[in-house]
Amino acid sequence: MKHRKSSANSGSQPLSQPEGVAIHISEPTHAPSKHGRSFYSTHSAMFLVLGFVALLVVSTLLVLRGSPPLRSSKSLDDIQAQQIIISARTQNLDGVDGLTPYATLLATMPDRHSLNYGQVPLTGVYVLGEGSMLRKPSAAASGNAGQVIGGSIQFPLVDLSTLITDEAAGPQHQGLLMRNQFGIPIRTKMQITEDSFLTSRSSFKSAIADYQHANPDQKVDHALLTRCGYKMGKVPNQDRSIIINFVLDAVENKYEDNEIKPQALLMGIFDGHGAIGHAVSHFIALEFPKVFCTNMRKDQGAIGSLIHPTHGDRDIQYIRKALIETFLELDGNEPVKGNGGSTASVLFYPGLGSKVYIANTGDSTTIIAAYSKTTGISKIIVQNRKHKPHLEDERQRIENAGGQIMIPPSLLQGNSDGLSKETSRVVIPDKSGNPFNSLALAMSRSIGDFDGKAVGLIAEPEVDVWDEHDFYKGQELADDLKRDTEFFAVSASDGVYDVLTPQEVVEYLGRSLFESRNNGDIPQPLEACERLIREASRLWLKESGIGMAYRDDITVGVSRINFPA
Repeated sequence: MKHRKSSANSGSQPLSQPEGVAIHISEPTHAPSKHGRSFYSTHSAMFLVLGFVALLVVSTLLVLRGSPPLRSSKSLDDIQAQQIIISARTQNLDGVDGLTPYATLLATMPDRHSLNYGQVPLTGVYVLGEGSMLRKPSAAASGNAGQVIGGSIQFPLVDLSTLITDEAAGPQHQGLLMRNQFGIPIRTKMQITEDSFLTSRSSFKSAIADYQHANPDQKVDHALLTRCGYKMGKVPNQDRSIIINFVLDAVENKYEDNEIKPQALLMGIFDGHGAIGHAVSHFIALEFPKVFCTNMRKDQGAIGSLIHPTHGDRDIQYIRKALIETFLELDGNEPVKGNGGSTASVLFYPGLGSKVYIANTGDSTTIIAAYSKTTGISKIIVQNRKHKPHLEDERQRIENAGGQIMIPPSLLQGNSDGLSKETSRVVIPDKSGNPFNSLALAMSRSIGDFDGKAVGLIAEPEVDVWDEHDFYKGQELADDLKRDTEFFAVSASDGVYDVLTPQEVVEYLGRSLFESRNNGDIPQPLEACERLIREASRLWLKESGIGMAYRDDITVGVSRINFPA
């Protein structure tokens, strides 16, 4: 099944229509593709059976197709062993001393065109420094290796699937193993308790407790965790995510060497889809920091103006342009070119000033939230728009390019709730003309998905700019409100938001960030991320029902936004 991702709310799926379910397919404004419309309206039982068999054959062959040209590379065991060794050196989260250089991680990566690329998730914390491609221009020109950007890049601490290998781990029990009419192993409906991982009464036992006990003084202003999904076949974790703290050139030049310098925050979630979508998301996570910093340095004068608390429209347009150029450059250079793609949702705060930038392509979610010290309540302030094909502007662009869109009745009627897994899809015809290889992509923008560019799919992000000052405008006792408010960002994949609401996630993480220091009953951010992932896993299994158990890849990241006082 070319470009298959089993989650009904994201990624891409082979074209099929369940019998008895009406799906509206929009007409392109140009002439329809040569595949015609008869494929979508055929419902005979024989056709469905033959289609299912054909899709199984294609899915079996996919692992052999790869992305040409393919080259031999290190074995997965060798790569994973190297990364485990590196990760073991990255346990000090209180500073950069003792952390492995980011360049060392890059040196372990297989060639981006090899079959192994992206098979092993990115984990651990690394120091930015010499060889990280983030050096100051003056240092690179002079050859002074000591003048490098200070800071660190953090990937998820660990993929929880390596610590929790039994699907019965947690508050649920496996059903009975059976086989369906095709001989495929399935399990009967699972008996799952209502004991949520997010409640205090939960019999929760942390899978990362040993790490937390060994590092009692770890930072608690950010955390990042992931868990590989539970899918048919050996599908790697296609989620990638980053939290990067570094000092901008202009900021560093403003402070003396012995002064604490405010750090910029770059935070992102990249959710791959398709047969080799993990290679695309892997590539974005590794390359985004380097490409973005390069684009930011194209105008040194603009960078210098960012240190002013109220940088103006010119600076906003400059950062917006750098973000857009970064997305488009990554799309042009992604290594797969046809067999996969990825979302990209990124937050950037320069470290000074009051403006925060969110750039998004696809259907991942980045949130800015405000926490009240008085009430203990967190609320969503900014949430990026998901790019879905049925949205008016997205639909118009796709249809103008000759594309077609599949829209479920619930979206046509406007009665879909926030947790509905029904989604509109853009049809990506197969170049060979074989309708079985046509794709139905659940987003209207992405990085990668090369074949979709001909039918209106684009990589250009929407960039939202939020100003902290706007939060206080028109408020009575604005100074008191400012003293009472803390801001934070949440970055998560749809493996979370398909089963939990954004408000639930924000409420839980807000308390962990700002109350766990003084209340031992509230989990610290790292454990809070683990509990959210375990709870989302429980809900995915609960919804699986009778048949093949399924869980999407799940990733959660949270970071405080440190505005100047």
